[in-house]
Amino acid sequence: DADGKVTAVSQGKATITVRSTDGSDISATCEVTVVRLVSGILLSESEVNLIEGESLRITATVLPENATDTSLRWYSLDEVIATVDDGLIYAMAPGETTIVAEATDGSGVRAECHVVVEDADGIGSIAGGVSILVQQGCIVVSGLPAGESVKVYSINGTNIFHARSQGSDIVIRPDGKGVYVVVLGTQSYKVIVH
Repeated sequence: DADGKVTAVSQGKATITVRSTDGSDISATCEVTVVRLVSGILLSESEVNLIEGESLRITATVLPENATDTSLRWYSLDEVIATVDDGLIYAMAPGETTIVAEATDGSGVRAECHVVVEDADGIGSIAGGVSILVQQGCIVVSGLPAGESVKVYSINGTNIFHARSQGSDIVIRPDGKGVYVVVLGTQSYKVIVH
């Protein structure tokens, strides 16, 4: 207006020019950028339960859709329990934490997802009464019908065990602590040996 008050009307850039009226033809300019700040963030999940070693991707919807800067900063309030990388949550250790998605436009808007990580002592019951448990550093497969194939791989893909069930419990003693993949027929299950 005539007094120099600038009012943002819509997103974009504008050049404001002021000129003297005394005939000296002196002027000055100012570049103004009008931005639309983030007003809300909606997460696909508000709470997730994971087993240690698992990962899960959650997504974020930034509002309004035409916000100038829709980028987010993702972080965990306790990276010992779970970490996050652009919405991909990694369960690190048993416990609870919060994953935060925060707008980077200075609006201060953020959304949170509560994460519960449970100990990976085993899978428990699988269809048909079959179970996979970790007991005293061993992987124990129970309830598998006779003749069914059992394979165990280290996390790097090395086969450490292969046998056919005899109808009784199968006890596998892996080389040490770590993440292992148990394959029963065509199904695979991840377990962590502590």
